[in-house]
Amino acid sequence: MRNLQRAIFIFALSIACSLSAAHAEPKTPQWILSAKTSPEVKRVRAMLQQPESKLDYAKIKLTIDSMIDPKLDVATGMKRIDDMIARIRSMLSATPSDKEKLTALTTYLYSPGQWNDYQPFRYDFNDPMGTKLSNKLLQNYIASRQGNCVSMPVLFIILGARLGLDLRGSTAPMHFFVKYTDLDSGTTYNLEATSGALPSKNGINRKCP
Repeated sequence: MRNLQRAIFIFALSIACSLSAAHAEPKTPQWILSAKTSPEVKRVRAMLQQPESKLDYAKIKLTIDSMIDPKLDVATGMKRIDDMIARIRSMLSATPSDKEKLTALTTYLYSPGQWNDYQPFRYDFNDPMGTKLSNKLLQNYIASRQGNCVSMPVLFIILGARLGLDLRGSTAPMHFFVKYTDLDSGTTYNLEATSGALPSKNGINRKCP
């Protein structure tokens, strides 16, 4: 059930960011305007109805993004995700603990080094409220490495899930953040993906619509 909740969270974020940005970018895709009858929405619903073991959060998010911007190629996005995972795994021991996996993930994303070509992922202060729809699409975030409170937690959850971490999305007023449960200790933490995945109280270090 938790896997399904994470997948639905990613789907909901994508729909929410599309609708919230409609005023800023007038060419809202027709499938959003006719969501109840849209074949694209039916396609995503079918993806979410797969067995939990077969849910691929990256593919779900990239598929939704390609509906918003048809220029984005799902296969290209999946390859980028695979490449990122390969780099993170190269930083791990043969039998890594949850703590080691989380450290490798946060290091890869937020600390400059060979693992990310000295180009860490950062909060986008040029669009601090995340008002531009294009800035919330996953491939654009990966390319620019400038994110917001939609793109940053979504990528964190996608990568972490592939590493076997127990991550799920959660909300605070005007904000999204990550809940992480350390399976070794059973302790749950709120992680702020827009601030280096540092623990935060109720994920309130950043705000966005």
